[in-house]
Amino acid sequence: AMAQTQAFKQLGTRFWDGIPMPGCEDTVLWTDEYWTCMCRQYTTTIYHHSGSAKMGPPSDPASVVNHELKVYGVPRLRVVDASIMPTIVSGNTNAPTIMIGEKASDMIKADWGFHHNSLHKVNRVRRGARDVSTSWPVKHTNSTL
Repeated sequence: AMAQTQAFKQLGTRFWDGIPMPGCEDTVLWTDEYWTCMCRQYTTTIYHHSGSAKMGPPSDPASVVNHELKVYGVPRLRVVDASIMPTIVSGNTNAPTIMIGEKASDMIKADWGFHHNSLHKVNRVRRGARDVSTSWPVKHTNSTL
């Protein structure tokens, strides 16, 4: 066992001795069956929630937002966080989530007619009124309610 190695002994480490993980009380401690139970009972996201509002095409029944982060069928609502990641990254979600926010801010500014000029000043381009109902994505399903 790893806890019995010289390196771990020097650090004084030890496993959670004698008390089985809640949910695994009926298994013998430290056996393969116990570790299988432990892995199933003691899992956590470590507060990096993501993937609950998947970005994808309207043809994907599991998708919630389109490539512009607009929620299908809900005008004027975007989701701008880690929940839009269709596939969760293997590392920390902090940098990808910052990138999602930066990209979303660029898309929102572009939708409202803000453009950068060569001196990094923001210019507002006047636009006429737009019809939100025609510019917002809607998912069409074949089923009836």
